[in-house]
Order: sequence, then structure tokens, then C-alpha cells
Amino acid sequence: MNSSHIKASLMSYYRFKRGFICAEECLCTDSEISDILVDTGTEIIDIEIKISKSDLVQGESKKSKHESYKSLSQPDKYYKKYYPNKFFICVPASLRSSAEQWVKDTNPSYGIIIYTPPYQWRSQVNFERNLLFIKNAKSFNPVYSKEYFKEVMSKRL
Repeated sequence: MNSSHIKASLMSYYRFKRGFICAEECLCTDSEISDILVDTGTEIIDIEIKISKSDLVQGESKKSKHESYKSLSQPDKYYKKYYPNKFFICVPASLRSSAEQWVKDTNPSYGIIIYTPPYQWRSQVNFERNLLFIKNAKSFNPVYSKEYFKEVMSKRL
């Protein structure tokens, strides 16, 4: 299993089952790239995919966007419109407890999606069946700019 399997499941779920606009490898902050960025029409969701514990704990934790996401609750931040308002971490089932601990330590507003691979790739007709939302993300930025994210996402579609 690699991250492209998880990405295919997430894109299938958000794009085809839910009908949302989504793009992969998209700029989600001024300097950070999101694995998947989703525009639901009422919110922007940043999704990061991690397939190893070291990538989750050491790689994702070093990203500056998590400090920025925490500071968005402060009222006078002028740059709020350039940040999404929800964040999910998506990991394989084997990393469930690590992801739960990472979210608890990093930002309790984050959501968690667990990916369980199918037994045979050919049997994966409905990609979204492999996704389990175990923790829903809470909105941490109600002041995002729809126009900004439409422009950013359209460059990647």
C-alpha cells in the first residue's frame, strides 16, 4: 500500500460520492502544500495522508501550518482568509492509535480518517468503503476566502 491508494479513495469519496470540488497537491497556506484540498461550498478542508509513524510524528509535526492553525483563534489575524477551516489526518488502520495521540497533542480540532485497504485491488470498486471517519474535524477558521481557494484549486484541477 502507498499513499496513492489512500488518495484515490479520498478523491473518490469527496469528488464522486459527495460532489465536492477537490484538488491534490494544492497550496493550502502561504507555504504549505496539502495532499488533498476540498471545497464543500461552505468550508475548505485540508487533508494530509501519512502512511508511516515516522512520517506522521516527525514529518507532519514539523510543518509550520499547525502552529498557524492554532493561532487562527486569535481575533486580529489579518491572514486568516488564506487558511482552510478544517483539517483531517488520514492514516492506515495500523496507525490509528498514533494518529489519535498525534491529534490530541497537536490540535484537538483536527479530524481523523482511517484507511483500510481491500483484500484485492480488483475488488475496490467503491473506494470510499475503505474510509472510516473516526473523529470529525471542528472548524477553526470561519473567515476563509472562497475566492482565494477557488483560484488556488483551479490551478491544480
